[in-house]
Amino acid sequence: MNNNKETGDAAQLLERLHSLLQQAIVPALEAIHQNQARTQAAQESNAAALLEFRMEILKRFVDYHAELARIQAQVDDAMTALGLRAGRQGASGSIVH
Repeated sequence: MNNNKETGDAAQLLERLHSLLQQAIVPALEAIHQNQARTQAAQESNAAALLEFRMEILKRFVDYHAELARIQAQVDDAMTALGLRAGRQGASGSIVH
């Protein structure tokens, strides 16, 4: 009889454990999995947006660098035309380079 009682107690414990798994643990694990999937999707989206931002900044840097080079060339041409380059100064008689 004692063996039947132990078997019955074990069966009740297993039934309670199964119930606990079904009611609390499995839904919690599913929620964790869903949250991880959302987090991963958000991280991938953020990484893509950051890459796009970096590419835009790089493009702007290249554009600004080219614009600055163009302006520097214009300034050099203007200074040469005014006689302020190539070792000469203007009519003021300043220091000769």
